[in-house]
Amino acid sequence: MRIVLNTALGRFHKGGRLLRNISPPDRRYPFVATTIGRNELTALILFNNCVVLYYTINSIMAAAPAAFNAALIRIGFSQDAVVSINQNQVAVSENLTGMTKDDVEQLMKIVRGGHGVPVIAVPFLAQKKFTMFCYWMNRRSHLGKDIAAGLFPQQAIINYGCLMAQEDKDEEIEGVKAPAEYKTGSKWKPFKEGCIAFFNTTLGMDRVPFSYVIHPNAALGDPLAAYANQHARLITITPHAGLEYETDNGRVFDYLKSWTLNGPSWTWIQAFNTNRDGRAAWLALLEHYEGDAQRDRVKDAACLAISQACYHGDRKRFSFETYITIHQDAYEDLEQYGQVIPPDERVRDLLQGIRSEGKRHQRNHLGKQSPQE
Repeated sequence: MRIVLNTALGRFHKGGRLLRNISPPDRRYPFVATTIGRNELTALILFNNCVVLYYTINSIMAAAPAAFNAALIRIGFSQDAVVSINQNQVAVSENLTGMTKDDVEQLMKIVRGGHGVPVIAVPFLAQKKFTMFCYWMNRRSHLGKDIAAGLFPQQAIINYGCLMAQEDKDEEIEGVKAPAEYKTGSKWKPFKEGCIAFFNTTLGMDRVPFSYVIHPNAALGDPLAAYANQHARLITITPHAGLEYETDNGRVFDYLKSWTLNGPSWTWIQAFNTNRDGRAAWLALLEHYEGDAQRDRVKDAACLAISQACYHGDRKRFSFETYITIHQDAYEDLEQYGQVIPPDERVRDLLQGIRSEGKRHQRNHLGKQSPQE
């Protein structure tokens, strides 16, 4: 009888088949297993009413600390340092959850000892690699990957060390500014692109860009697939679940709220205010501003603006530049929904709106404008 313990779920498997809370007698599986809590397990493996696998379970549960300590030795800690780290209740990968650089620094101060406590040497590189270990564990945990310490070999130290160094450099670079508030008269497309640019360059939990929250595809991407770059990979494979996602999702909503509260778009996301559901709010904005009804309204308004625009010569509050701007804004609205007006039609529309008294101004201005304008 082969029993394998999955400590993350606290379940027993036999031959790859899940067995949980099976009560004897059972001719196929003559044993009973009872799970308690998420990571703790109490079990009675019965064979002819005798406990035969108690110590085997203990040895399996001890495998995780052993692998963790082996990783610490591989990083460069002495055996005494490993013991001290364990005594500070850092004995398995899960204990590194949420551990920051400052936490590592504080832990290493305790491990080094002094002031009446035996001094233990902690090499600089060992502490640096341990910081990478914490970063590796938290990043993989956020992405829903296995965090077994045995999966942190030398190559992972190199890769994640480079990634940490790059992120430190990124912090020194000023990020993209937040988009302007979306108020009455604002254009949706510039606002949308501004939001995406901001979320692409603003990092959330475990330094994953907020743009994963508003990613078009909610289904989890394949971590082994090829991606254009690390950014594209992160926003595709980061799951929409867990505490990290709840935190990031809430912050995305707070940003959207601050940009829309004083305008007409707040109406469409107000329903998500209580739960601070950023992804739902974003999808609601897309549905409203890029849906069929809104598309038709914008296109109709753009065509009407072009047909009604007239130039009678420069006035105090209406110049030839103003006339051109009306056309440009209308063409941008049409392009937003996939209707591109050719240059020759733009020139024709422009000329049709010029009245006789404005002809003398038109030649000078058109000579300075390209057909696209």
